[in-house]
Amino acid sequence: MTTRWHGGSKAGWLPWICATVAAAFFASTILQFFPNSNGRLGYDYGLFLPWMTAGHFWYTVNGPFVPPEFVPSFCGGIPFLFNPQSVYWSLPQALMTVLPPLASLAVSWITFGVLGALGMFLLLRRTFSVSCPAALAGASIFLLNGFYIDRMIVGHVTFHGVMLLPWIAFLLFARSGGRRRLAPAARGIGAGLMLAYLFYSGGTNTILPMLLALAVLALLLVHQGRWHRGIVWVTVLAFALFLALSAYKLVPALAFAGNVVRPVSLRMTGSLPALVSGAGLSLFVPQLLAYLPAETLVLDRVEFEYGVGIMPLIAVVCGIVCAVRRRELAPLLKGSCALPLAAGAVLLTVPILVNWDALGLRWLVLHVPVLKMMSVMLRFWFAYVPLLCVLTALLLDYVIHDPARRAIWSSAAIALTIGQSALTDMDYYASQQYDPSALVAAHARIRAGGTVPPIGRIADPWAPSSAAQQRRLTARNDAMSFGVSAYPCYEPMFGYRMEVFRPGRLATGPALEDRNGLLNLKNPSCYVYPRENQCRPGDEFTRRQRLQAEAFSHYRPFPYERPLRQTVAGWLSLFTFIGCLLALAAIAALTWKARRSPVPSRP
Repeated sequence: MTTRWHGGSKAGWLPWICATVAAAFFASTILQFFPNSNGRLGYDYGLFLPWMTAGHFWYTVNGPFVPPEFVPSFCGGIPFLFNPQSVYWSLPQALMTVLPPLASLAVSWITFGVLGALGMFLLLRRTFSVSCPAALAGASIFLLNGFYIDRMIVGHVTFHGVMLLPWIAFLLFARSGGRRRLAPAARGIGAGLMLAYLFYSGGTNTILPMLLALAVLALLLVHQGRWHRGIVWVTVLAFALFLALSAYKLVPALAFAGNVVRPVSLRMTGSLPALVSGAGLSLFVPQLLAYLPAETLVLDRVEFEYGVGIMPLIAVVCGIVCAVRRRELAPLLKGSCALPLAAGAVLLTVPILVNWDALGLRWLVLHVPVLKMMSVMLRFWFAYVPLLCVLTALLLDYVIHDPARRAIWSSAAIALTIGQSALTDMDYYASQQYDPSALVAAHARIRAGGTVPPIGRIADPWAPSSAAQQRRLTARNDAMSFGVSAYPCYEPMFGYRMEVFRPGRLATGPALEDRNGLLNLKNPSCYVYPRENQCRPGDEFTRRQRLQAEAFSHYRPFPYERPLRQTVAGWLSLFTFIGCLLALAAIAALTWKARRSPVPSRP
């Protein structure tokens, strides 16, 4: 029996088998670190897992329809949903309602990884018209990229939304034809919802690199002659919906960031060759990072993990050689092809330039409002990752015309990527030391019917005489698991060393202790809207606000004054979300009806 695949070659099954192996390898890599062999997690889970546990506490007390604008769990009380990096409305947070914390993390990262690979496959097949074997190769490379895997291992929770980029690109760039007149509206709504998810799940540090990646992919479409007018209005619709959906969090997040301006310390270099070679090493041979001394890297190793493997570099070199031999390179650099190529080349210099300490670029970065909030500009290198995956697939088709040979070489590309990933020295990640046991136990107690521990004390959990120290917490913020709001604490909005945090009256002792008319608990509304609440950022609840403070300490909402813009933003986001769901339901119903109706015959 002959298997039908591009001319009847049985080799057509080989890329599917290799892609399945890549998915299994990806899942096994994630699972072995949740927890690692020592029962620990990556260091940044010391920030995000307490946040997610606080979110679960709030959900347990208030249910799903009362958003946690503030929580008392850390630093005597802070903005929570209004924090730009809040992850409350995200998949891992939602899964904590039905799964243990570590299982919710592992399932979330595997889910987003597979979704990203499927999105890349769909983008390559439908938008760039790539053959199936080449699309499987591009999708597998994207699945195994080090930017995603290593950051999920180390605890950069807010970065998981980057795997939605292929889906967003597909929804923005896809072409509709025939009877699918409503498809562009559905695509715009879908892309807007995904962008809003990215923001609500804390992905503020990834939005700009993702937008840069989308712009580069759009120029690649123009170069290939696949641009169409529908892209413009679908993009406008998507970003309008994104802003409307995000308004509820965006307005107070900007206010919070403006009231506690943290110091910005940029790590840049004046050596352009070092930047270019560093980007090449991080993308193509990240395995070498394990052998570089820490003083050479300057930042944590994870900040240099962008690995797509050596295969994209091989594909680019082979593509250039083939173009030269076929005498097709010169036409690519002339005429209508030249402009998108030039624009793309300019955009591709941005990730390098924002890290180059020369020509006044440091001043520029520090004075661009959104850009200066990104403390690590190396993250712009992510813009290269989806482009290299797409180029690899396109070049496999360009270089290898025979379908059977293309299937074999695409399989080899996947196998090479798996092998290179498997050779990575993961000791740095396996030796991470954050101990989640206190939070896992607290979550288990609540699932078993226990009550949420209210914040009864402010204390330093690492003080030698504290009860928390006897529990050997590896992160101060874990103290919320037994009713202690940690101070000193860790909240990056106040600076990585808490430089702009105002302790005020906050001291070790009962949370509701009255001292000179001030309670031992921060009024978090003062961080966001101090003028409306007649206070300053960092002020405590007053004696007259004892009832509000008591409700807050028990994870319940409390009344505070909010400006008109916040009220308008909240209703705008709610009605936009409901409108999106109704519109998608209507489009689905009309599409189903149209498919069932007979196609009128031509006279």
